[in-house]
Amino acid sequence: MTGLVTSAAPRHVLVVGAQCTGVEELPGLEATARRLHRVLVDPDLGACLDRGEGETGSLLVGTALGKEAVGKAMGAVPLK
Repeated sequence: MTGLVTSAAPRHVLVVGAQCTGVEELPGLEATARRLHRVLVDPDLGACLDRGEGETGSLLVGTALGKEAVGKAMGAVPLK
């Protein structure tokens, strides 16, 4: 199934699956965010650049995420 994405410019993605501790959590949110990220960075489907996980990654999941972490990851994406 190749040839679906035709853009020559790099496509950036940031998937955030954050939850607060102490409130009702959404079951499966982290797994769903991971699946969405996997599709978006697949070369034949989303063809977005995969920066992996971590502070400046393209996938942020967990209960310890805050505004600063999301801002840092957004700042890692070069804007044109």
